[in-house]
Amino acid sequence: GYPSYELAVVVDDLLMGVTEVVRGEDLLMSTARQLLIQRALYGAEVVSPRYYHLPLLKDEEGRRLAKRTMATSLRRLREEGLTPEDIRQRFFDKQIQHLWI
Repeated sequence: GYPSYELAVVVDDLLMGVTEVVRGEDLLMSTARQLLIQRALYGAEVVSPRYYHLPLLKDEEGRRLAKRTMATSLRRLREEGLTPEDIRQRFFDKQIQHLWI
């Protein structure tokens, strides 16, 4: 990421009192950079948010679901008649089953 973006995220999260961040596993390096910036700015005593990195959702061909690749949206799936349960079974249950406790 861009250094100015990483700095802005750290300051913004602290000012807003963010305690948890949920993001895709593709942002693990951003998290590492943000933790380093937090410590450099505020010292070791700062309480960092808890970070959760989830696997990226992929379609049947293994392509990442993302706006930038014009992937099918949840709205489109619903318009095609899929129920929330259908969508969970199609994308979530197979890919993040190991996360459920």
